[in-house]
Amino acid sequence: MKVFLPTVFYLCMAAGLSVPSEKIQREEILPLNTTCENSATSRSCCGEQSIDTDHYDVIPDTGVTMEPILDFDGTEPGPTIMADCGDYVIVHVTNELPDNGVQVIDGLSGPMNINRSATVDYDEHLVALFLSDWSHETAFELWDCSEKFGAFLLIANGLINGTNTYDCTASIDAAYLGTGKRFEMTFISGKKYRIRLVGAQADSFLRFAIDNHNFTVMANDFVSIIPYFTDSIVVGGGQRYDIIVEANQDVSNYWIRSIVKGCNVIFNANANNIRGVVRYEGVADTTSHPQTAISANVPDSCRYVPLAFLPPHRSKTLIEDGKSVFSEAYNLKEATAVNEWVYVVIQDLSALNANHLMDVHGRDYYVLAQGAGLLLLGITKLNLVNPPRRDMATLPGNGFMVMAFYTDNLGESEIESIIVTSGVLDKSCTAWNSYTPNERYVHDDSEI
Repeated sequence: MKVFLPTVFYLCMAAGLSVPSEKIQREEILPLNTTCENSATSRSCCGEQSIDTDHYDVIPDTGVTMEPILDFDGTEPGPTIMADCGDYVIVHVTNELPDNGVQVIDGLSGPMNINRSATVDYDEHLVALFLSDWSHETAFELWDCSEKFGAFLLIANGLINGTNTYDCTASIDAAYLGTGKRFEMTFISGKKYRIRLVGAQADSFLRFAIDNHNFTVMANDFVSIIPYFTDSIVVGGGQRYDIIVEANQDVSNYWIRSIVKGCNVIFNANANNIRGVVRYEGVADTTSHPQTAISANVPDSCRYVPLAFLPPHRSKTLIEDGKSVFSEAYNLKEATAVNEWVYVVIQDLSALNANHLMDVHGRDYYVLAQGAGLLLLGITKLNLVNPPRRDMATLPGNGFMVMAFYTDNLGESEIESIIVTSGVLDKSCTAWNSYTPNERYVHDDSEI
């Protein structure tokens, strides 16, 4: 794998980890149920397999092929793809937009609900909650404005599952109708609900909480983790967390909150008013807004979830005894070995103090270290025993992250935030340079 190194980041082969000292309240891990009939009291099961199955070595197969017809037109988020663990899902996309618009912010978004084993029992899968910021301009208009004036963006609003309210009284634009509404969901007292949180924002980090309710975090990015108990969680764009919320409060109405936190140099005019509503079944008032207040224990920070909170349920060791992790040549340019571990250090030298979300195309990876400041070779500690497995992890602003992945998916892989592979970049630039001389208008984006 070849890696392009821009000036704002530095990649190398190295070591590191210092975990923030925060208290972790762990939930009890479910024991293996040998009958493996998945139910509200045996969520550790999944057909003939279980939560203890190593899916790196064992691939479930139900023999079922799912090829549903889904209509995304006018929906935000889009319809849910439903499948069981081991199903084969075929997806066809028909794009009838006259111009290119299928990208992360102005494009398609919808949840995938894969019924599979879990580390915590629950009664019902309630909903996937898409947490997003929301601009009244398209992403292309925002990009044009930022490119021309160099200003950091002010985003107008945020949404929970595609809806929220907005004060339009000061606007003369006929498109500002002021008819928005809060997202609502219903709890039945005594039940435990599985909710999938999806970070669907363009930028910023969103802290999710439900007033008066704690919850159990049981998975991140489709990976079952050793569950932990908390009152809120910060979700970055592209990240997913599965949580279990118990309806154990008085029958009433409660605010759902998605709070914009200042992790990046971007601002939101409605940062503390992105809300939804939980209404308990049987509540007398089903129309008024909740009167609850956010817990004083919910941190007023954008802190990403510490690595110590996210060890996978299925343990992995990323180095064997007697083998060396790092070569003397720390600036690795190319990794061609197959079926071996590759270790990459990403150091943010941009001086912007803005968190970056990093993903590697075509694979997930393990996060061995994450922290502020410079990584110190030979001093910063790596976690090589059961580290968190992610497909979207946070590189701290002015900090570092160490990732590891196994080279069993052949070909070039982009490590993406600002970093891409030189092979992909070279092909794209060559194609673009040969295309643009024939264009009548100058494009503001090379679409690389």
